[in-house]
Amino acid sequence: MEMLQGLPLSENEVEIISKVMNSESAPLEALVLTVAATMIDLAKKEQKLARHAAVIASVIIERENVQYKDEPKRPFRTRTLGLLQKTFKEKSNLKASEFRGFVAYICGLYKTIRVKGTELGVLVTPVIQCLEQLTITGDQSDIQCLMGQLQLIGQQLESASNDKMDRLFSCIRDCFINPKTSSDGRRMLLEIIEVRAGRWCLSTAAYEYYYCQKVQVKPAAQENSVAEPARTSSADEEMSRMLKSRRAQSLERRSSDESRQTSS
Repeated sequence: MEMLQGLPLSENEVEIISKVMNSESAPLEALVLTVAATMIDLAKKEQKLARHAAVIASVIIERENVQYKDEPKRPFRTRTLGLLQKTFKEKSNLKASEFRGFVAYICGLYKTIRVKGTELGVLVTPVIQCLEQLTITGDQSDIQCLMGQLQLIGQQLESASNDKMDRLFSCIRDCFINPKTSSDGRRMLLEIIEVRAGRWCLSTAAYEYYYCQKVQVKPAAQENSVAEPARTSSADEEMSRMLKSRRAQSLERRSSDESRQTSS
């Protein structure tokens, strides 16, 4: 199965996951529970694998919603939420890299899972708690992980709970003044604060300050040209592009607005 290619999974794990993902009827619960555990283990192996695990989990949950549409039980979703809770409680037993993978996984789930068209609200509090945990050490890898997750779901979290986000950003400010935080770490934290203050867009001036690059505004003719139809992308490709493109897209819109205001 294309979605599983290149992932560090055994043949048996690939076979079980494929059965669960492709089954027309509800698969055996034992298989579903095994896959739930495999996904969280995959995420903990390496942070970049977490988004793949989150996409696979979201596909299974979508199929589960159809398979059990007339029943209240959702074995995979229930097991996944239980494992997330258990792992967070036992976070002191995780290596720093494993915890970052876990954080990326739970944030990826919050980004991708939809139940009756809305995100899984039960994840808001644990997601915020995980992000707060990343602010404690002042470690640059933790701050990079924090920044990446807020770029992905910051605006979504803001809409879900402004109060919880205020608490998170209080922790971010504490991390900024932490003597253990490096100058690069402080620069990333300051950028996070500015992005939120700008309603999750980074201004042209701020972008040029942080990245030392002048912004090139597209000519009007180019902006109005008809774009070629985009290729259909799988969910994991969409997530992998998201972090790279979000800042550039919002920046381009802001640049165009500022250019028009200047000319008028």
